Amino acid sequence: MGWGRRTAELPDAWQRVMGAPRAWQLWKLAGWLRAYVIAVVIADLIAIGIAAYLSVPGVRLTQVLLFAALIACDAVTVEMTRSRGETAGLIKDTHAIWELPAALLLPPVFGLLVPLPRFALTQWRIRQIAPHRRVFSAGVISLSYGAANVTFGFLGSHIAQVAGIPDGVGGQVNFRWLLAVVLAGMIAWAVNNVLILPAIKGSDPTVRVRDVIATREGILNDLAELCAAALVTLAVFWSPFSVVLALPLVIVLQRSSLHTQLLSDLRLDAKTGLLNAGTWRKEASAEVDRASRKHGRVAVALIDIDCLKTFNDAYGHLAGDSALAVIASLLRSALREDDIVGRFGGDEFAVLFPQTDADHARVIMERLRAQIASTGISPGADSDDPPLHSTVSVGLAALQGAATSITDMLALADSALYQAKNSGRDRVAVITDSGQEMSTSRPD
Repeated sequence: MGWGRRTAELPDAWQRVMGAPRAWQLWKLAGWLRAYVIAVVIADLIAIGIAAYLSVPGVRLTQVLLFAALIACDAVTVEMTRSRGETAGLIKDTHAIWELPAALLLPPVFGLLVPLPRFALTQWRIRQIAPHRRVFSAGVISLSYGAANVTFGFLGSHIAQVAGIPDGVGGQVNFRWLLAVVLAGMIAWAVNNVLILPAIKGSDPTVRVRDVIATREGILNDLAELCAAALVTLAVFWSPFSVVLALPLVIVLQRSSLHTQLLSDLRLDAKTGLLNAGTWRKEASAEVDRASRKHGRVAVALIDIDCLKTFNDAYGHLAGDSALAVIASLLRSALREDDIVGRFGGDEFAVLFPQTDADHARVIMERLRAQIASTGISPGADSDDPPLHSTVSVGLAALQGAATSITDMLALADSALYQAKNSGRDRVAVITDSGQEMSTSRPD
């Protein structure tokens, strides 16, 4: 019996959520990445099986009821996202506030199982994505909670012996016990990131680790979530009924997190994920003003796609959007972490290079220009047409120490871009703040 026959016999709701196994995007992944995803899922299933074998015989009804209450609160948190949907990319949420207490206070099998209902509900109710991504993410978080359970079990038993804390829910809690909760939560965070990063880098090699786990907003969100999870764990340790009191507070925290995320989204261009024009200009202006005051060096580049109209005319605007996304990805990978990059217009990008002279900035832009010219861009996910190739023209303006503004720098860069276009495109033109020295590099 083939895959198609089996899938046809599945309930319609299940088909909508999971899709046809034969068509899963899992099979389109690179060989090593597909093997890694499958290995993580299998490791999680084995861990669940072992934990169930060791834990289930001793499970008490009160533990099951506490697990059910935490799952219910987790489900409420999922339902709250229905009105706004689920954003793409790395998602910051508050689910660990309910899931960490289950991982630490209940037998190991509960900690391994606690994220699974949440991911199933999210796939069904919020946003349907490639099934292997949901299953893999659930497996990663499940294993991270398993590691937290082992860590807390070791630390908690040692603390209990020293402080005389009885087993089970209730009893005397001291600072060292709470510290064990925090350390276990940090272990869960570390394991989660260690397991998820290879998959993220494998899917998009241009992604920088700093953008995934080391952004200021992300760290603050993770810290707030860990603190809240530790407090809820402490409250549940005293009384399982405290989850009722904790729910409204978590809802407020989630709304605050949503507000922060919305503010972050307002800074970004939807099609490329780069800074939008307004945000780029604001941040670049501050950097240029700083360089002017200190007589420092700074460079600004305007990058124009030479043939975006060709993509749009031949294959439609979706192909043009694909070209924008590919070039934006190449920009992120080619530039330094301190460089400020944004989408400046329809087919134009802008980059500010802090503490950089004209020669250094030109080397960077020449390398980027050549990389873009050699990169094939697919006309569409379902297209059998060969990849298209695009080129870019770059206008580069450099501040050599004279006082100026971002407006002046952009005007110079625009003049240089005009020169690059008139000289045949697919090249980098450079002009200094004196407005008198201009050179145009030609491709090999």
